[in-house]
Amino acid sequence: MTGVVTDFGIELGRRLYWNQVGIAKDQNFVKADRDKLAIHLTILGLFFGGGIVGAMAFRAVGFSATVPVAATLVVLAAPRLIRDFWALSKRSRKHTS
Repeated sequence: MTGVVTDFGIELGRRLYWNQVGIAKDQNFVKADRDKLAIHLTILGLFFGGGIVGAMAFRAVGFSATVPVAATLVVLAAPRLIRDFWALSKRSRKHTS
């Protein structure tokens, strides 16, 4: 998250920077990327929101509150893991033959 905060700060600094009229040439003109700023703000907000919701769920339900999140991550990771293990087993069969 430190990288997200750093990038957000850089874009925010660019957004607040005042280009002096007549002095800033095209190559020195400072302009913020609003889309990047919005993405970093969204990621940061969701990170903190998830931390708060997770803490409240853990307090209310206990350790079992982590099970749905863990199950979702396993389901999302499973296809890639299966493909990687399949490729690894094919490669190891080639080397043993």
